[in-house]
Amino acid sequence: MRRRPPSGGMGQLSRRLREVLPLYGIDPRLHQAELDAIDARERADPAAAHDLFEALRLKVARGRHRELHERLRAHAFVTDLFPADTSTLKLRDLDQEINELQEALRHAEAVAAALAEARGHASALRDRAARVDEAPFRAVPMRELGKAAVAAEAVRRAAAQEARVEERLLATRQRSARLTRRQVAVPDLSSAAVPDPGAAAERLTALEGELSAAEAVEEAHGRVVRLLRDAAVREFKRETARTLEGRADAASLLAPAEAVPALRKLEAEAERLRVEAAGLARSAARARRVGGTGPERERKRGGDLPDYFG
Repeated sequence: MRRRPPSGGMGQLSRRLREVLPLYGIDPRLHQAELDAIDARERADPAAAHDLFEALRLKVARGRHRELHERLRAHAFVTDLFPADTSTLKLRDLDQEINELQEALRHAEAVAAALAEARGHASALRDRAARVDEAPFRAVPMRELGKAAVAAEAVRRAAAQEARVEERLLATRQRSARLTRRQVAVPDLSSAAVPDPGAAAERLTALEGELSAAEAVEEAHGRVVRLLRDAAVREFKRETARTLEGRADAASLLAPAEAVPALRKLEAEAERLRVEAAGLARSAARARRVGGTGPERERKRGGDLPDYFG
């Protein structure tokens, strides 16, 4: 004999529906009144409760089928959908179509998103170019959407690759323009000159290495110059600073592998000179306070000093 749930408890059918409804993407709370009715009927008349259970499942399944069908139709490229009329379908067949529609919708949305992203990349390109051929996606049978999603993803990746190449190309131009002592020419890497984005990316990698080396030289040279243009150095050690800066200028023109170590040595010399000049500046300040004679400044030897020492 079938056991009935205790009064006030949740019946098996209503519990089952609460598990099934989310599978259709439906919040069980939206059908709370019907669930309560099935629960109450199950305690009084299990056979009638089962009929209500089946009717609600069929109602929900048809609603889900209709929703998926409409969402798929919104993608104009999808063809050969299941018929919208589900009045003759049994629940088992309805569930099978729902599963296929859900998978088809997932693929259709992936196709639409991939093509939209590819178009966005292509429209933003200036030097590079991406071909977004949408002809194969103008009419796709529902059961072919999986293959179409794979093809659309390939189109998206190709356009994204071109966008990455263009972004790197712009960055290398900007880095090259910022160089002041060394010149690194950026070649023509447009699609017209280098159609293959992979080949363009390889050339950019080599160019980025050259730029990094040139930037390292300029940074090392800048550190030396900043030390030498310290106020105390300019006041008390200007001649030595001028000599060191000339050596730094010459070192910066060497190959990067030689320039950076040479400039590091000069940076150490410049730091020692700065410390010495700072000591002289303190001595001069003390002498001024007591009315004495401060340390002697370096005398100019040879031609005029650069403007920054004026």
